Amino acid sequence: LTHPNRPQTPPPHKLYQKNLPITDVPDIHLNEVQSVHQMIEKFALEAIFKKEITKTTSTRDITNILLSIFYGSLVTAHVNQLGTVKMFFRKNVELLVKGLN
Repeated sequence: LTHPNRPQTPPPHKLYQKNLPITDVPDIHLNEVQSVHQMIEKFALEAIFKKEITKTTSTRDITNILLSIFYGSLVTAHVNQLGTVKMFFRKNVELLVKGLN
């Protein structure tokens, strides 16, 4: 079915069997990989514990609002062809933080 000179494909590796090609970072295997949702939730919890924002709603709601602003700012900036996406996002986050305090 295939060309006889074609090399065989290697067997698939399981995720835990893969070695990371990054060797110059010590203890790279100790870093945990988090989703965007997990990172923002961790960020919101740290802000609540440091009293940077007052907990008026649940952490899950704060996380969902931040995710909505994150993704919404990217989409809106793209649709409106804004050149400064970072500043647009920062303005939206500052408005949100003022509302949470």
